[in-house]
Amino acid sequence: MTPASDLLGRRLRNQKLTSTDRAAPAELVAWLGAVQAQDFT
Repeated sequence: MTPASDLLGRRLRNQKLTSTDRAAPAELVAWLGAVQAQDFT
């Protein structure tokens, strides 16, 4: 079983909250908007 701290770290990395390859804040916001949209489709 995966410890909760490992799951938390994975979630933060996948949501680009610990680091990002996006050059500008607007790119990160656009990426997060796409993630939000996919939750509802």
